[in-house]
Amino acid sequence: IYRVDRFTAVTAAEDGHFVRDPGFDLPAFWAERAAQFARSLLRAEVVLRLTEGGIRRLPYVTEPAAAREAVADAQGPEADGRWTLTLAVENAEVAYAQLLGLGPECEVLAPEPLRARFTAAARRMAERYGG
Repeated sequence: IYRVDRFTAVTAAEDGHFVRDPGFDLPAFWAERAAQFARSLLRAEVVLRLTEGGIRRLPYVTEPAAAREAVADAQGPEADGRWTLTLAVENAEVAYAQLLGLGPECEVLAPEPLRARFTAAARRMAERYGG
C-alpha cells in the first residue's frame, strides 16, 4: 500500500491504461485493511456484565469484530442470566458514549472511573424520571 502523500513523482503508462493483477480482490483487500485499522484504534479494555439483550446489541454500538471476540470469550451465564466479558475499546470516553446506548442491559465493572461515570449517569437519569 502506498500513501499518496508520499509520492514524489508519477509517470503515466505508455498505453495510458493500468492493468490490475487479475488475482487481486479489491473488495476483500479493502475490507481487511479497514478491519485492521479499526482494530488498531482499540487500545483500552473494559469489563462488562451484559444481559442476553446486551450481548445481542453489543456489535451495533461498538466495533463489531471486538464485540464478537469479547462475546466468544465471555464467562457465564451467571445465576441472573448475565454474562461477564472483556471488551477492547478505543478509550474510556468512546466506551462511555458507545455503551450508554445499551442502558440497563450493561453494567460496567471496570475500569472504576468509567463505572463511576455510569453510576452518576444512572442517578441523573433516575432523578430526571422521578425515580
